[in-house]
Amino acid sequence: MTLASERLIYTQVTFAEKENYMRWYTDDVVMRHITGTGLTKEQAEARFAKTLKTNETYPNMGFYTAKNQASREFVGIAKFTYLDEAQTQVEVGYGMMPEYWGAGYATEMLCCLMKHAQAFPNIKELIGIVNPENDASVKVLTKQGFALYKATFGENPAEYYKLELKQA
Repeated sequence: MTLASERLIYTQVTFAEKENYMRWYTDDVVMRHITGTGLTKEQAEARFAKTLKTNETYPNMGFYTAKNQASREFVGIAKFTYLDEAQTQVEVGYGMMPEYWGAGYATEMLCCLMKHAQAFPNIKELIGIVNPENDASVKVLTKQGFALYKATFGENPAEYYKLELKQA
């Protein structure tokens, strides 16, 4: 499944995208607000295998690589996965390589995922999960109408932002 936004094209992560995927997940700067630090090669390999399985199970959802439409340069990764067994909640995620931060790509990615959700009448809510210290990501979510509804504390604190969908 391929998606597109103004500047980006999104394709489901496949084995062909392993190099970009590994570069993203092992980057300490990228992963600072996700796992705290870049994953080891072994951890990233395990996550990659899980990603491929998710994409195989859900061909219209899953994990996507985002590339610049014009240059085809790797920009980042987008996530669109079910959170519940009833398949009414979807986690939306977005992240870019550091050289693309501050250029509006996070908002563009989120809006593309929000639009994609409209194709699934069963989806009632979109959920964005962020590290509370990631002010930029919180701002992206709240500007698109997501509201904080839950927080967890401890070793890996997280804030959960929800957007209720109005299906056409």
